[in-house]
Amino acid sequence: MFSFKKLNQIYVLLILFSCQNSPPKEVLRVLERAGARAELEECIVHYQKTGQEEKLRAAYFLIANMDNKYSYRQESIEKHAVLFDKLDSLYQAQEPPVTDAQAFWPEGNNPNDIEKYWDTIYNKRGELNLSSLPKVYDMDVITADYLIENIDYAFKVWKERSWARQLSFDEFCEFILPYRATNEPLQVWRKRLFEEYAWIADEGLMDVVLAAKRLNDSLKWFKNNYYTIRHFPDLKLDHLLKGKIGACSDMCNLTVYVFRSQGIPLSSCYLHRNTSWNVLPSGEGKAIGFLGTWSDPERNTSYFKDELVSQANKVGKIYMHTYRKIRYPFSDLPYQDIPDLFKSSNVRDITGICQLNTKNLEIQVSDSLGKYVFLCEWKDLKYDWDILDWTEVYNGKATFKDLGTDKVYLPVFYKNRFFRFAHDPVYLTKDGSIRILKADTFQKEKAIIYRKMGMGFNESRWAKHMVGARFEASNDPEFRAFTELHTIQKLPSKRERIVLSESGPFRYVRYRSDTLMGIAEMTFFDEQANRLIGNYFSSFDSEAHDQVKRAFDGDIHSNFTYHKGGGFFGMDLGKPTRLGSVEYLFQNSFNTVQKEDSYELFFWEKNKWVSLGKQKANDETLEYQVPKNALLLLKNLSRGKAIQVFFMQAGEQKWG
Repeated sequence: MFSFKKLNQIYVLLILFSCQNSPPKEVLRVLERAGARAELEECIVHYQKTGQEEKLRAAYFLIANMDNKYSYRQESIEKHAVLFDKLDSLYQAQEPPVTDAQAFWPEGNNPNDIEKYWDTIYNKRGELNLSSLPKVYDMDVITADYLIENIDYAFKVWKERSWARQLSFDEFCEFILPYRATNEPLQVWRKRLFEEYAWIADEGLMDVVLAAKRLNDSLKWFKNNYYTIRHFPDLKLDHLLKGKIGACSDMCNLTVYVFRSQGIPLSSCYLHRNTSWNVLPSGEGKAIGFLGTWSDPERNTSYFKDELVSQANKVGKIYMHTYRKIRYPFSDLPYQDIPDLFKSSNVRDITGICQLNTKNLEIQVSDSLGKYVFLCEWKDLKYDWDILDWTEVYNGKATFKDLGTDKVYLPVFYKNRFFRFAHDPVYLTKDGSIRILKADTFQKEKAIIYRKMGMGFNESRWAKHMVGARFEASNDPEFRAFTELHTIQKLPSKRERIVLSESGPFRYVRYRSDTLMGIAEMTFFDEQANRLIGNYFSSFDSEAHDQVKRAFDGDIHSNFTYHKGGGFFGMDLGKPTRLGSVEYLFQNSFNTVQKEDSYELFFWEKNKWVSLGKQKANDETLEYQVPKNALLLLKNLSRGKAIQVFFMQAGEQKWG
């Protein structure tokens, strides 16, 4: 029997494929492959029948770019995702129930209770192997109702919100219309969040940045917890709301949902194989970077430059997640000759608009090995070079545009998943000049090496907090009268030792700071360089006071961390003692040279790493004779994974 449902499907197809209504070819290609074709067609016909041309164009945009959008099958994750139910139960059991995870969980390292929950789940369920999780493609499961609600509410805020009206249709499609941020599971959210955060429209804010700051302030109940959440793929909205914790990518995605629900244009971006943050178009051809739920968007600022840049974390390229598929010109290349980064068509290079110091790099290369030349940066945890940019070769020249500076790059050709090196490594300076790092094996220089990797942004943060701190001494336990021994004026980069300006004798000596403290080690010495010991004291509450001992325990792997602002801690030497010097080391990532560990130094020559020999560290530095102008790499053979390329400049390690 010919059913009404069958008749309705034929009617839909007749409307859909009539001459004046036929969808664009890109849409038809997706429809031919889609498991949810009927749902997609229903969405299209809905807007054709209502005559809403702009919304029909929006539906075409979403469908045409949908074929490579996916999440991971939730049934494979839910056994581990009970973590978020446990956290929600914990919050609800408090009096009053917890609404602010940032206030509930202590600052500093990962909250122990979350780790305990995860350990229990891990021991019962085993490892959550992301690489083996099955993918679920949007075009096979999405519904017409989901798309229609998403489109209708996206248009509502675009037309009604004062800060959204000036957006072009293309900008609307890029920053407001998409129903997903990255690869998180599909979940109905647009209407729900529109209603929950609609109060922002009554705040009288006309400027998009002011509206973004106000809305972001309302999200600062969410807490970063990378160490536990790194086990999961991108989380769905319910998990974010229940657990109130997530990695940087989850912080970005939550902010994207809420901002888009109110017509504030937003996406997220990332440093290649590194951290994520949000990006807000300023309307002035610039991107405003900030990390949603944590830092605030400000005009003329760069989140990376202001918060993340460090010796170990230098910008090469910044890529933005896009819903629109980006067309790279590699159609003439075999699939195995395309680097992984450019196999993804949903990332766009935005380095040039991120308010950073960028320069172009031009080099001479032979075009005999390929039409395209790629640019690599060193990736510490991969122990290898990693491609981050590309260009075409013209007349023996390759020009890479909008690169981060103060960084080492390696140009390569890419064939059958292997590198074919196109040029010696180059260091791009802040002013745009280059230094070609070609080792001169006939000339040697002495290299004093104290780190295997430059300071990361967390280390840099703690080191900066030491600048301005004072060492003081007294014979009065209340320090009503005291002598200032030294003020730290130079940013430390390793364990520093300074001679004190006054020797005393003094019984009490202390470290005083007006800001946060993250101290790995502090050691006082007498005039004969003997280590002084005594009883510690501090201005802190009992919980923090008990941790002060970590600063004096001789172990750089334990830290005294104080997040509540200024104060002091010190040592009662038992009797007046003549002082000689003090050593101090900020809270760090253990990438300094450590006594008794074994190391091996390498230099780059003829497209490979060549060993300069192994050494066991007798002190906190290593000494080598190295080829001049060489790119170097130091491995700790005893422990640790992170390593970074460097070269010697004016007797110091210069990080690439």
